[in-house]
Amino acid sequence: MNQLDKLVLDTLYNRRRKAQTSCFVVNEAGMELLKGDQIALPVIESILCDVVEPALKNLTDQQAIDLAKQLKVDVEFVSIIPFDGLSEVLGAYFVIGIKFAQEARIYQFLNQCSDRLLANAIATSPVYLTKMDIGYNFGVAPTDALAAFVKHHCSNDSERIRKAATRALQFLDMPTVDE
Repeated sequence: MNQLDKLVLDTLYNRRRKAQTSCFVVNEAGMELLKGDQIALPVIESILCDVVEPALKNLTDQQAIDLAKQLKVDVEFVSIIPFDGLSEVLGAYFVIGIKFAQEARIYQFLNQCSDRLLANAIATSPVYLTKMDIGYNFGVAPTDALAAFVKHHCSNDSERIRKAATRALQFLDMPTVDE
C-alpha cells in the first residue's frame, strides 16, 4: 500500500484524530488529504468503489429507522454509515477535483455510484465549499458546474438523492462576479 492509499484510508476511518482546545476533534489525515493534488482522485475513486460501496450495499433503511426510534429522533438525524471520515474523503474529492479542473471526471464518477454514496457526496459538497469571512473554506469556491450537477439531481428518481440535492442547493454559496 502506498502513502496516498494509506492517507485516504486513514481519512476514511478517521484514524489520525487531533483534539483541539475546543470541543472539536479534527481528522488530521483529512486535513492533509484536502491539500492534495489531482493524483489523489483515482485513489479516492478506487477506495470509494472497493471499500465504501460494498459496505454501503449492506446497509438497510430499516437499520436507520430502528436507530432513530431508539434515539427518539427523526430518521433524518441519524447515520448508519460505518465510516467516520467519509465526509472528509468526499469533501477532498470535490475540493481537489474543482481546484485542478477535473469536474467532469468527478461528476461522471459520482453519477455511477450507488444512491446512498451519491446522496452523501451531494450533501457534503456545500460544507467543503463554504464562503468564510476571508474567502472560501479550503480556498476553493463552488462552480457553476457544481451547481448544475446538484440542481440536476433535484429531480432524481431517488428520494434520497432528491432530498440531498435540494438541501445542498440551498447552502451552495456561489461566488459573485466581484470576487
